[in-house]
Amino acid sequence: MSGVTWIWVDDTEEIDHDYTEEITCPHCGYAMSDSWEMDSDGGTHDCGECGGEFRYSQDVTIRWSTEKVETT
Repeated sequence: MSGVTWIWVDDTEEIDHDYTEEITCPHCGYAMSDSWEMDSDGGTHDCGECGGEFRYSQDVTIRWSTEKVETT
């Protein structure tokens, strides 16, 4: 078939794509270095590497620090 490109993906390989520093394609493992540009409300995206569609969401963690105020 001319004009058709077949892409083989090894589904047996585990891809780390949960709670990563960058949005990571669950199909091929490609990590997007420009994740910060994506909508923080989440959405769907087509991978720029393999073309696979996936849903993404942002997980935000807030941590607080305290310290004593010195009194004189």
